[in-house]
Amino acid sequence: MHIDKNSYIPLYAQLLDILVEQINTGKLKEHDKLPTEKELCERYNVSRTTVRQTLDELEKQNKIYKQRGKGSFVAPVEKEAKKNKINFINVVEAIKRMGKTPHTNVADFEMREIIEESVASALDCRLGEKVYFIKRIRFADSDPVMLEYTYLPAERFPKLENEDLEAENMHHIFKRKYNLSNISFKREFHAVLIDKKQAAVLHADKGDPAMEMITLGLASGQPFEFTKAIIKGDLPMFLIDM
Repeated sequence: MHIDKNSYIPLYAQLLDILVEQINTGKLKEHDKLPTEKELCERYNVSRTTVRQTLDELEKQNKIYKQRGKGSFVAPVEKEAKKNKINFINVVEAIKRMGKTPHTNVADFEMREIIEESVASALDCRLGEKVYFIKRIRFADSDPVMLEYTYLPAERFPKLENEDLEAENMHHIFKRKYNLSNISFKREFHAVLIDKKQAAVLHADKGDPAMEMITLGLASGQPFEFTKAIIKGDLPMFLIDM
């Protein structure tokens, strides 16, 4: 893998993906020392700021640990944690595991007032407050595999309508433009049957089995995103390590 400076994906995120893949595939093993900041800068032709941002994120994800004066090292994984561990896979990675190319279509984007109690409660807002409503369809090549309905507090994300949510990852925008940090997610999954409207969008049959994923996004413990998604059954969202 290499850094594509013409890509919409931030440089630190590209470098993060490269190093995470090296760790996950065993190219970098537990307690292996990572290249120095200078070596990473030269190897991938990026700035020291980019490298440091990447290493900070790796440390937050518990992928590495740092030793003062010695450098950064691949963090060990608890032996028990390796057994029968179920890992959530994000939608982009899940589509890539299908051997297909992911892309996103924003089918609807509007500012509206909150009328749903569940949305207001999740976002810790009052009914009637303004939110951005975003309807997105995720594709694996030309096949629609996920339908998402996202609600974001409009006050928290001014002028979000000026951003290209198809070209750039939404959470990268949140970090870059709105300074969100310490982002985490709480997710619930439910087995559901696809209804008539969903079937039309997902090129499925009414009554086909699917998974509903409800996501609450938190930044420093405060809710900033509420998303409901319908996922077709052939999208591998989980990885089980035996």
